[in-house]
Amino acid sequence: KNFKISKLPVAVILLVELCERLTYYTLAGTQKIYFQNQLLKTPSTAAALNSVFSMLCYFWCVPGGLLADSIGRYKTIIAAGSIYAIGTICVGISVIYELQASLGWLFMLGSLVLIAMGTGGIKPNIATFGADQIGDATEKQRQCQTTFFSLFYLSINIGVLIAFGFLTNTTTGGLPGVIPQEEGYSFAYGSGAGCMILAVLIFVGFTGSYTMLPG
Repeated sequence: KNFKISKLPVAVILLVELCERLTYYTLAGTQKIYFQNQLLKTPSTAAALNSVFSMLCYFWCVPGGLLADSIGRYKTIIAAGSIYAIGTICVGISVIYELQASLGWLFMLGSLVLIAMGTGGIKPNIATFGADQIGDATEKQRQCQTTFFSLFYLSINIGVLIAFGFLTNTTTGGLPGVIPQEEGYSFAYGSGAGCMILAVLIFVGFTGSYTMLPG
């Protein structure tokens, strides 16, 4: 058989992964400083909370993978992506300069609960969902999968580069002449929220083009 691989769903999945990793690393890379400087936690407490965040993100991968086994990867990614996007909105609102002191609880809820759950549902499923679009029945498909995984890790690295090269620096410094220093967190986390909402909308928008395997 002559298999034709559809590039569009694969491209969408790569874009979703880029947005997700950009958002994740922007938060993970600045959360400790936010806890310390804005929410006035001790350095040890801030470091511990940041470690708890990382641990929870990996912990939720287990139920995220099990859920995909029962309802399928597509539905799991939609559900997790929606929870993730709501989490980023909570975090984005909680870091508005005038509200930081009073909305510390919302920052904790958004980051330690919703974003951790969301990334735990996406992380174990998005790469394999991308591979599902290609299949592995023929040698050509297997080669294509290898290329896909290379591009997948490239998209992660682009997301990390934007997060650490640009957004994390704006949190504490702002952008001279463009973003005031006190609104740095709003800009960085707001950008992350925008990326995640866009990722979910794009992923849902191309639903018709996916190959969906049952759970």
